[in-house]
Amino acid sequence: QPADSNLPTNRTAPTQSVKRYITAGMAVFFASILIFAPASLVTRLVPPTTQLALLEPRGSIWNGTGSVVASGQQLGQLIWQVDVLSLFTLAPRVQWKLAQPLLEIQVTTIGINEVTFAVNGNADLALLAPLLHQYDLFIPGSVTLIDITGVFDVPEETVNELAGTVNWSGGQVRYVLSGQLSESTLPEMNADLSDPLQATV
Repeated sequence: QPADSNLPTNRTAPTQSVKRYITAGMAVFFASILIFAPASLVTRLVPPTTQLALLEPRGSIWNGTGSVVASGQQLGQLIWQVDVLSLFTLAPRVQWKLAQPLLEIQVTTIGINEVTFAVNGNADLALLAPLLHQYDLFIPGSVTLIDITGVFDVPEETVNELAGTVNWSGGQVRYVLSGQLSESTLPEMNADLSDPLQATV
């Protein structure tokens, strides 16, 4: 009989070690999937019922770009950046920027079901010229969004706690009234937003 036949055998140590390696490997695998997840996954977040579309997405879901189209009209280049650390608080913080020669809007969103947002930007009203032309209306100048904030309730699809200022640079407005072309020069205007939604000019 061998001298060490009565010694206990330790089979649990190698098994636990293998489990640790498997767990660590799976963690690295899923972390790699999340880190390198392509930007094309963002298109799945857009509800199919909307008229919005994100074309040619590039980068990752955390830091990417793409072209935004609304109702068939090109709106501009969208750039987004996710604060990864904010995911651990279950209130993801995302920086958005939509830009083109006539438009630049910057948006910060925080949250999932109740999304707090802050918007600043500027839009040349030449963007609306094709739409306004249908109504024989011409409005010049630009609109500036100044510290527009609020809370968007995603399940209810409502905006609450709206605040901020919308500025129009003013100018010579032309329109057709009773078949005659009319003109009116209007001054610069500010609309102060409030909740419930109203604008005081």
